[in-house]
Parts: sequence; structure tokens; C-alpha cells
Amino acid sequence: MTHMPQFSRRSFVASVAALGGGLALGFHLPIGAGPAGAAAGSAEVNAWVVIQPDDSVVIRVARSEMGQGITTALSMLVAEELECDWSKVRAEFPTADENLRRHRAWGDMSTGGSRSVRSSHEYLRKAGAAALKNPKDWTLAGTPQKRLDTLDKVTGKPIFGIDVRVPDMLYAAIAQCPVFGGKPKSYDEAKIRDLKGVRQIVGLPNAVAVVADSWWQAKQAIASLPVTWDEGQNGKVSNAGIVELLRGGLAAPEAAVVR
Repeated sequence: MTHMPQFSRRSFVASVAALGGGLALGFHLPIGAGPAGAAAGSAEVNAWVVIQPDDSVVIRVARSEMGQGITTALSMLVAEELECDWSKVRAEFPTADENLRRHRAWGDMSTGGSRSVRSSHEYLRKAGAAALKNPKDWTLAGTPQKRLDTLDKVTGKPIFGIDVRVPDMLYAAIAQCPVFGGKPKSYDEAKIRDLKGVRQIVGLPNAVAVVADSWWQAKQAIASLPVTWDEGQNGKVSNAGIVELLRGGLAAPEAAVVR
């Protein structure tokens, strides 16, 4: 009986990737988007998939995770076609500057309108497979799975904009005119100028800002600042007036029915 050599999935995919020049999984990478971005010892199959020495799989997600679950959903699309072990999958976000260096390998990287899955599913599935699976054979996509980002979120690991710290950093808080288009008429700087941590009071076209040593100091100071607002024409707008305007538009002779 002939003994058949055993290959790990990583070995097979990595070998084919090397031979196929980025087409191993049926997906072409833009020029300059080669395996240089993969960590040492890892095989970057394409811009979306990196297979590591321990057979774990990194799936790159080029959309923003804002609580809607796309870190998990988009990773599932790739993992489904790649037929990898979901317990060994993790997601990472490519940076905008890396996208530029690699000739926009990840496209526009925009997020909005609940379209992350709708606009990404086709190319992500291609990134994960040579022969696209028939949806009737799916075992992962569309099934309840543990989200990849839950642990990081509940332990406070992700770094958001509010978490960024730079040397000698100051903080600002603003008071905006409550009416759209309004502007500050007057404000009494003397009331807060001597509060602890306050560095500067800044007048803006439609707001007033306080700059301080900490965010809490800035917030407390702006809350204590007496501001008189010039609400302008929109100061007379009310809910009742808006409703009347809309109803009048429906009954207007020039109103048209459009589809």
C-alpha cells in the first residue's frame, strides 16, 4: 500500500500561494501588495488572509467595528470558504497608511449605511477560496458563533480616539448653540478663568470652548460658563411649525408623486 504524505492546510495554502503569486485563492492583489506585510514565519496568502506557523489564521477586516459585529461577520465569510478552524481565527485591522502603501489593497475602507457585509461579502469569499462554495454547503456563515471582539471590549483592550495620549496633551470641552445656525452673543470668562486646570477660553463661530489640563476640568468649567446665545432665524422654529410645513408640502399643487 502506498503511503500518502501528510500536509497541513497551512503548508498547502502557503505553497500554492508562493507558486500562484497571490492568485492562490482566486483573488488578485494590486501591484505592491505582496507578502511583505506578513509577520516573520507567516504566509500571507493575500491582503485579507495570513496563515501563521501554528495554523492559526489572521483575517484582516477593512471596515470599522462600531458595535455592529462586522469584525466577526466579515471574518466568518473568509473562514467559511477557507474551511479553517474558527477557534484559531482572529481579526486585525489594516491601517489607512498601509492601504495607501499597498496601492489601496483594501479599497476605500469606509463604513456606513449598514453595508459592510453587503458590499464586502463577494470579494472576501473569493479571498478565502479557489472554488466558491455553494451556500447550501455553508457550515459557519449564518450560524450563531462567539464574537471575536467580545473579550477585548469587556476588558477595555481596544484603543479608541478618547484613549490616545501624547506628551503635554490638553483637553477641550465645548458649549454649542442649542439652535442650528446660532452663535454666542456673549459669555463671562471671568467666572471660570481662575478655575483649577483651565488654560484658555476660545470663542468659535457657533460655540465656546474651554481648554484645560484634563477633560473633567474642561467639562466642569464649560458647564459653569454663563453664555448668552443669538439663536438667529431658527430660534423661532418649532415642532408644530415643521409638521405644518410638511403637511402643506404634501397638499401643494406642484407636489409630484415619485418612485
